[in-house]
Amino acid sequence: MYCGSEMPSPAPASAAAMPEDLDALVRQALSTGRADKVRRALEARPVAPAVPVSPGPVAVPTHQLEPLPPAGPVAASTLAPAVGVTPPDLDGGVVFDALAANAARARAAYRSGDTASAVRILTEVDAGLREARAVLGTGSPNPLPVSGAGDRGATPSPTPEPPRVELPPYRHPWMLVVEGAGDASRARTLAEAMGVDLTTATQVALSSSPRVALRGAERLVLDRKAGRIQAIAGLRAAVVTHDDLRALPDVQTVLRAGGVRRVSVTDDPAWREGEPPPPPEVEQLCDTSGVVIAVPGDVVVRRYRLGLDGGRGKGQAVRVAGESRVAVVDLHGPSCFVRIVQGVTDLKGMPGHDGQSTLRSMRSLVDRLWQWWPRAQALPPRTARPGDTPSLEEVSEQPDGLALTGWAEWEEHSRLARILAGLD
Repeated sequence: MYCGSEMPSPAPASAAAMPEDLDALVRQALSTGRADKVRRALEARPVAPAVPVSPGPVAVPTHQLEPLPPAGPVAASTLAPAVGVTPPDLDGGVVFDALAANAARARAAYRSGDTASAVRILTEVDAGLREARAVLGTGSPNPLPVSGAGDRGATPSPTPEPPRVELPPYRHPWMLVVEGAGDASRARTLAEAMGVDLTTATQVALSSSPRVALRGAERLVLDRKAGRIQAIAGLRAAVVTHDDLRALPDVQTVLRAGGVRRVSVTDDPAWREGEPPPPPEVEQLCDTSGVVIAVPGDVVVRRYRLGLDGGRGKGQAVRVAGESRVAVVDLHGPSCFVRIVQGVTDLKGMPGHDGQSTLRSMRSLVDRLWQWWPRAQALPPRTARPGDTPSLEEVSEQPDGLALTGWAEWEEHSRLARILAGLD
């Protein structure tokens, strides 16, 4: 309330001097596609201090006054502990190390497709930042800079184990998956049923294997579209989430043939390493006579390294160092879900085996699946590739380069085929 006293002049906002060569840096960023120098120049610019202004007296009614807390520092016992540490450890920097470690855990969970865990961990990090600001007593609304784990001798958190089922991360949880039609003439019918443009419907119609037609945040909308697809287009459709895919039985790795339609399997996800696992102490035999669907294809393994940027900036850039493919066949039945992998499975005794070449053996096996599994529907081969190109920071953290695979994409494709076959 203004009671006639002289109003204080507003304090001028802090001003930051712009880099003198900003125009040249912007032109260079536009020509090379990299904005590193612009960002560094803006971060390094000096900030002019704000001019302090003494506020004038402000009249406050006596009935609104509250007793002031006692002077002195806030007692640590009155504050909630930060992430994984107690407030007294703040001076030693442990709280900052814990925040950095949790941020690294969230990043690893997101990279592996476990979006729910990443969001949960980031929520804990955000709460830790608020508590750290309370301990410092700054009251600053801006996040505190988090130091790297290990800067002050703190023990970093161990790298989290990869999830049991790796799936690609997507922003929307719900997926509308449609069985493959392989017929472009059904595009208009699909466009009407899904309520999408003809181009999108054509891509779905041309696919010969199950395809994610739409992703969304609400299940009800996609459920209606799935019902219309089945009623109008006559194609099987389902609405699922990654939780539904993870709830399916675990896939077993085929080690070798154990007889006609019988294979020796292990629960070890050996395809992630690309090498046969150690022989199990007790052999597990799986009867695959009930296989009704076979999913063949290739998984791409792409290796990245740092190299010189070809632009005028002459900085570092992420380069593809090499690429290879791993042939794979997933077999689905009511009581089995097994995976045959090139370089991991001993193909001797299986249809089409070629002792001179593992790759030719895998190709021949796909052509002769009917010999062992006459009732199985073989889907068209699918190539699963890695996601986005990694960042400069991600590659620089790996001295020997960074390898990304398409196993998460393959896992989603194979498990969607199982659901559409009614084996969930």
